[in-house]
Amino acid sequence: MKCEHEGRHATFLELDITIEDGVFVYKLFDKRDEFPFSIVRMPDLSGNIPDHVFYGSVMSEFLRIGRATLFYRDFLPKAKELLHRMVNQNGDKHMLLLQLKKAIRNHSQIFNRFQKSTQDILNDIDE
Repeated sequence: MKCEHEGRHATFLELDITIEDGVFVYKLFDKRDEFPFSIVRMPDLSGNIPDHVFYGSVMSEFLRIGRATLFYRDFLPKAKELLHRMVNQNGDKHMLLLQLKKAIRNHSQIFNRFQKSTQDILNDIDE
């Protein structure tokens, strides 16, 4: 086994956890981000899958990022990265943002901790 932590910082499963002023600060961690090569993630809409499966998987990924992130400053870059990746995989930007809006509306308890309105989140991600 490889020890992947030191002091007040550790990665565990899909979380990067740091203790800051006695608070466990967590954010999404994906070791694939550190690979020196590109990895295909999530489906490509040009493939042989129904649109609703593609967009549903994007909504699920927005939820996963939201659940695994304590602070908005850590949520925003991951959500922007997802939007950009899925546009590059033939997703319609408007439809992708609608999936995020749906995720926020249907799972507001996850996104309320960011203390941002739905429109502010959508605007920030679409920058």
